[in-house]
Amino acid sequence: QGIASTLVEHIEKYAKTMGLQSVMCKVRKSEQANIQLYEKLGYYISSEEMTTSKTGNTIPAVTMEKILVKKEER
Repeated sequence: QGIASTLVEHIEKYAKTMGLQSVMCKVRKSEQANIQLYEKLGYYISSEEMTTSKTGNTIPAVTMEKILVKKEER
């Protein structure tokens, strides 16, 4: 339905108004559909790591990043 894409677009617009040059988020590595959604929206995997859940479990995750401001705009 496009709800996730719309929410991400609003976050990106807000980040730009705050003067941020990029945005990042963590995604569980097992959630391939979520990773694909972010890639479709222009994000790339900038790092892979192990993170700890609130319950203490260790979970493989990726950090996804999108550059909001091109070099010539900085």
